[in-house]
Amino acid sequence: MTNSSIYFGEHTGAPDPAEWNGQSVIPVTVMLTLIASIAVGSRMYTRTAITNSLGWSDWFILVALVRQSVYLFVPRKRGQVKR
Repeated sequence: MTNSSIYFGEHTGAPDPAEWNGQSVIPVTVMLTLIASIAVGSRMYTRTAITNSLGWSDWFILVALVRQSVYLFVPRKRGQVKR
């Protein structure tokens, strides 16, 4: 195998697109969601402690975090790759 064959997709180690490899993504997504939850919680606490109110951007951040948490923790059916 030459160096040019790697760039043109002629290598044999390509993953099968029909195989689901989401198992490796889930732990990373859980950790990032937990870090985001801590950051959003800290932001909400400091905003209410300093200004005694939350702005529209704070509510949008909270909605995005709730949506991500629901997407992450609600079980869903895995789709099949259509060819």
